Amino acid sequence: MSWLFGYGAKSKEEAGKNPEECTSSSTAAEARAKFVAQATGDLFKFYTSENESDCPSKFYLKQQNVVVAICKNEDGQGLSYMMKVFSPTEELILSQAVLPSMHLETHESTNSFVWDEVVADHQGRAMAQHWSIIFATNDEKPKFLFELRRAIFEATTQQPFVNVQEEDQSYVLAANDYGQSVDEALDPDVDFLAFDGLSIDETPQERRRRLESDMFYDAESGSEDDMVERITGASTKLEPRGEVNSLLVDSARHKKTFVVQGNSIGVFNRGHDDCMFDTEISNIQSLSGKAFTPSKMMLHNCDRQVVLLNNNDPKKMYPMDLETGKVVEEWTVDKHDAISVIHNAHSKKYGYEEETLVALAKNVAVGIDPRLSGSCKAIGNTQEYIQSKNPEFTCCATTAKGHLAVACAKGEIKLFTGVPGMPNPLNDKKTAPKTAKTVLPGFGDTVKALDITADGHWILATCASYLLMVNTQMPDENSTGFQDRLGKHKKRPRKLDLSPEDQLATGASKYTFTPASFNWGKGEMFIITSLGPYVIEWNFRRVQQGNLRAYTIKGTAANIISEQFLAVLPDEDGHEMPIVMAHPHDVTTMKRKSYGKDPSAPGLNLEFDRTEHRS
Repeated sequence: MSWLFGYGAKSKEEAGKNPEECTSSSTAAEARAKFVAQATGDLFKFYTSENESDCPSKFYLKQQNVVVAICKNEDGQGLSYMMKVFSPTEELILSQAVLPSMHLETHESTNSFVWDEVVADHQGRAMAQHWSIIFATNDEKPKFLFELRRAIFEATTQQPFVNVQEEDQSYVLAANDYGQSVDEALDPDVDFLAFDGLSIDETPQERRRRLESDMFYDAESGSEDDMVERITGASTKLEPRGEVNSLLVDSARHKKTFVVQGNSIGVFNRGHDDCMFDTEISNIQSLSGKAFTPSKMMLHNCDRQVVLLNNNDPKKMYPMDLETGKVVEEWTVDKHDAISVIHNAHSKKYGYEEETLVALAKNVAVGIDPRLSGSCKAIGNTQEYIQSKNPEFTCCATTAKGHLAVACAKGEIKLFTGVPGMPNPLNDKKTAPKTAKTVLPGFGDTVKALDITADGHWILATCASYLLMVNTQMPDENSTGFQDRLGKHKKRPRKLDLSPEDQLATGASKYTFTPASFNWGKGEMFIITSLGPYVIEWNFRRVQQGNLRAYTIKGTAANIISEQFLAVLPDEDGHEMPIVMAHPHDVTTMKRKSYGKDPSAPGLNLEFDRTEHRS
């Protein structure tokens, strides 16, 4: 059944078989003319054992002296590739499509590479299978791995690799290699181990059973599992109107949570362990009395206001006074009312007291100052900052100093010294230019959300099926890509997603990641996001070390629309803020201390046994 999941390329007749049982009438000699690259080595398969003392989980020899080849499809259906493994007698052992879902890992220490495949087990259930090839010599390895990474890039972006600028080539090739070494060191003063809960051992079978059972966890059943606590009155106080919750923001200053449901906002008081309904701001209206449903909501002006966007009238921004629950003004970003706002952000991260903010349209980012007279609040002439080539901006984020990152529909991320037209963070006597200092190449996937560490050293981008984390520091670490052009000094991006086992157990293909963010507080320690009904937390410090599987995952009662977790370190009373989550018809909290005990994703034992597995 692997062809159903887009991981393999077998025929339907071969779908239920294990890869080693599949044969082909084509021989290696017949197909070799289409080979992009090939290498020889020994094929290993990973076996997971229920009894580690009897037969440990590790890679066992499957076939010696195989030929592994990358073949370009010539079917006229775009750029696509296959990876094929042949026996010494030229029989086809394995064939699958070359895609990011292979989770390629290269390992210099064992002169090998590892990849994943999804197949059907004997009961017809999808399961993850792990393969590895140890190269026979070092001579063939560089070209083969280069071509494999290039094939993944071209198949994903449908862009010929030759079109990529030379200074960006290493960056785009490294993104889909999960095993490349990471050289960045952690801050020796940060005891990141004190913040993770990744010490519990769990077999893949145990993990799958737990995640599948969590899918049906009922918060109303009174289970002893208190990971998720239903908020008393959260769904009964907001009168049922056929609407669902759509947006959530949390105020650290006032310890309040605001949830949009239709054209109303529910206000909740957030405590140490829960979040209780307080009041409702109903019937949100423009100044002309026209009701609307907010499409975006951002706290502003020391959390005394929220700035709302309206998809039905995108050329205006609507500041609402939270004391009165009324829209008090309507702002535009262009004197001609010709520009539609799709996103907004604080002009500085943690800029609670900043009056200014950033408005983003598809082709321009502009500073907004509510103190300006008239309805147009743009700083400077917006028309001067419009990008000549429509970049299709999607979202933006800022650093504590006011540096700006803007994402594009095809995945590019542009790093600006500051918000165009506003004071330059490097020299406040000048304005920030409209030209980006650095452009990080995209991978063909739309970036739906951005976050940045306060110091600007790390960017976190959310795409539908993965997160992307990029280090912006120059080699000397004295500046970043916001201040100086990175050029060929771009560091390896890190793709964060679930392991194949966890993707299958959670039904990840049915969902998309919600906007991921770093925690707020004294130093970024965690990355929080969700996927369907699951809350997922990566240990940021471990990811910096290169452990891309340093995440915990926990099921909740219903799909999660949005979530926030603002603090890491306990407050003066020794309490941690809970994770606050909005579901379609409810709002819940999760205690992070309990949540943190959840085991991280198990990694593969990179031990190779040259004997056959006793199966």
